[in-house]
Amino acid sequence: MKNALLILTFFFFVSFSFSQSNFATTDTNYINLVDKAFGFLKKGECRVCIDAYEQAFEISQRSILSRLRAASCAFSCKDNAKWNRHLNFAIEKDWATAENILKDPYNQYLELTKLRDTDFYNTAFSMIKEIKLKSGYDEVLAAELDIILKDDQELRQKLSNISTEEERISTWNKISELDGINLKKIEKIIEKHGYPGKSKVGAQSSTAFLVIQHSELAYQEKYFPLLEKAANEGEINKSELALLIDRIKMSKGEKQIYGSQVVDNNGKWEFSPIEDEENVNKRGADVGLGPIEEYAKYFNIEYKYIKKQD
Repeated sequence: MKNALLILTFFFFVSFSFSQSNFATTDTNYINLVDKAFGFLKKGECRVCIDAYEQAFEISQRSILSRLRAASCAFSCKDNAKWNRHLNFAIEKDWATAENILKDPYNQYLELTKLRDTDFYNTAFSMIKEIKLKSGYDEVLAAELDIILKDDQELRQKLSNISTEEERISTWNKISELDGINLKKIEKIIEKHGYPGKSKVGAQSSTAFLVIQHSELAYQEKYFPLLEKAANEGEINKSELALLIDRIKMSKGEKQIYGSQVVDNNGKWEFSPIEDEENVNKRGADVGLGPIEEYAKYFNIEYKYIKKQD
């Protein structure tokens, strides 16, 4: 029996959908260079790390994470001009994403967080603070959304460690109840503020999206135009809208577009059917998603598209 997996734990969200994949392009030369650069970073070989990242950026400049990693390599090499240049690029391009990566609430980027209490972090957050002041950042609203986000994610994070079906059902019932409460909170926020996007709440711009993504189909469709407008205005990432599109289509029994939705088939994950599967990576790259092959690894799916014969 196939059961739809209501995925999108925060780990998945940050690592893949939040445009933080190293591979925000399908160009294999870029992917190989970024892999090589990150390998040098982990080994502490800062000079060749910088060189590899800069070669990669000649091909694509979409990954904020890779920019921050390049900046950290340059910082380790005491190359002030380069670490400031790469750091400036990342923050000016998407300060909310850069802030979320640097805060690293789920300990995913230890290669960066080891630089806390250094000029690297002090400079980054000084720049972010200045941008917040200019953009009208709402700290009270951001804090409220942060609480909603934790409520949305806490029980979902525990699902992978649950061993009995009874406990799993009980946990999903609690999640469903919390989702309803959170949706009412988000609706009140939207009624008062409009969509709480990046310019107002930074990284917490994703919270309302997550709650809507986890709601029933009727609410997903109700708020889709609002989310589409937010994506077009840069208030949320286009990758987030792509996930909502896939979720709506899957709920309606249609083929998904971006390959973000997986289903549990008797304990084994597999992708829900994908429209025009041959070009799924091209569509994903257009909205800032990495290759589906990389995403598949999160679920131990050995993904390989085989073109059907005419």
